[in-house]
Amino acid sequence: MFTRLATVILVFTIAIPSAALSQPITIESLQKRCSEKTLVYGRDAKGGMIKTGETLDGYCVGYLEGALAAMQHAQLICPDFSKGQIDAGFLLSVIDTYVKDAGLSQIDAGQAIDEAYRRAFPCKQ
Repeated sequence: MFTRLATVILVFTIAIPSAALSQPITIESLQKRCSEKTLVYGRDAKGGMIKTGETLDGYCVGYLEGALAAMQHAQLICPDFSKGQIDAGFLLSVIDTYVKDAGLSQIDAGQAIDEAYRRAFPCKQ
């Protein structure tokens, strides 16, 4: 009885947050999230804090790089890494350019990313 109750509690604990996270996100929402930069601070030679730069939001980076990795693994795209690593900043520019060129709005971010990455990283036939 205890094992069954513990299993039910565990399933609800895992399923409820997962369901909340699986809601579709529009491309506008993702672009807004990606525009939120994280300030990076370091220390100068005297030990004082200084602003050293900005990075993309971690959620944005994970979304863009995760989609790239999944699509590459599924052999839907063929990014060329011969010129170095493809970073999230470049991936965001690929999406922004595609959305602007195609005149898209209020579509699912996954659909926009799929189309943008396929255009930017086609597999040679």
